[in-house]
Amino acid sequence: MESTVQTVKKKSRWHIPLERKRQLVGYWFCLPVIFGFFCVFVPGMVSTFVYSVSEVQFNPETFQMDTLFVGFKNYLAMFDNAKFLQALTTALKDMAINVPVVVLFSFFLAILLNRKNFPGRTFFRVIFFLPVIMDSGAASTAGAGSIDQYSEFSFDASASGMTSNIASQFANVLNIQAFLEQLTFSTFIMDFVLKSVDRLNTTINSCGIQVIIFLGALQGVSPSVFEAAEVECLTAWELFWKITLPLISPMILVNLVYTAIDSFGDNAEILTIIDETWYALEQTGTASAMTVFYFLCSTLIVLLIVGVVSRVVFYEE
Repeated sequence: MESTVQTVKKKSRWHIPLERKRQLVGYWFCLPVIFGFFCVFVPGMVSTFVYSVSEVQFNPETFQMDTLFVGFKNYLAMFDNAKFLQALTTALKDMAINVPVVVLFSFFLAILLNRKNFPGRTFFRVIFFLPVIMDSGAASTAGAGSIDQYSEFSFDASASGMTSNIASQFANVLNIQAFLEQLTFSTFIMDFVLKSVDRLNTTINSCGIQVIIFLGALQGVSPSVFEAAEVECLTAWELFWKITLPLISPMILVNLVYTAIDSFGDNAEILTIIDETWYALEQTGTASAMTVFYFLCSTLIVLLIVGVVSRVVFYEE
């Protein structure tokens, strides 16, 4: 009897609860990202911060960077760069428009593509995910010339020679601005809607990953939950607000964070300014200060999104 009790105790020591096993699987899945973060990102970020508070000179004898601490001199020089500040302001404005528009558009597409009676939904899932593949390194490099050649839609309006892109033509046809003025909307709402329509092409190209995440969340909801709600005579509107939206709210937070980071990472203008400051002007310290400040801005935005949205997120236990 005692031997049996001791055996059970030994087994209980090595027993791992089911919830703990699931967590370990998640850690194993994220292990490459964790390894890359601590072995690649953290050392690079530390070096960049050191350069941002130092005067940096390349030593041809040792092939290393010699640093001399100068405090926040490089950050003051960064704020004197009007071109960088203007690009940063534009990036923040673009992010404020891109994040809600891309997430809402992706959510709408996911709901539409998740309907079983939607004809050709598999085909459209592939179509909306194609921009993600085309933006990958090899594909984007190979097709850069042909894509740039046909990236703008232009036509000749006899004597005027008018040139515009597809989104602008779409807005002009619908006369959205006149419609909003008739409804006496504020200038802020009008600018938001018009800029959103003007970025229609960018929005479609940026929603591939978000649509896949939303589709996975929608398909992860158990059908028995909807069956029980229908027994309680809930309408389709009530099903959406009381069942669907709360259950997929964690993925809404994920998509908001992903879209915000993606919006900052795809800003070519700021990255070009930093590269020019680093290589062309040989101002390594100032360029590093720009990088650190840009990183801090994006981090604060992400923390703000998480802090606000996580308050209304429902986590099913």
